[in-house]
Amino acid sequence: MKFTLPKLRLGQALQAEVVEMNRDGSFIVNFEGDLLRVVNHAKVNIVPQQIVYLVVTQLQPLKFQIQQYNGKINRIHLDRQA
Repeated sequence: MKFTLPKLRLGQALQAEVVEMNRDGSFIVNFEGDLLRVVNHAKVNIVPQQIVYLVVTQLQPLKFQIQQYNGKINRIHLDRQA
């Protein structure tokens, strides 16, 4: 697996695909071949195979915002433990 996360920059926009939903409400996304567990603090309705657009808002710990989901911006947190 190539690990692209260390190359991310604050404010960078990226696209990821939801590949799996977990019982705890978190989900797994595929970003350029890297699988990440996403903790959905905003409780946004996400489904497998959905494309989510993310903007890097913090590097340590790594945090993103979902951009333009139903016209709103919602906060989520990506957890590197996937």
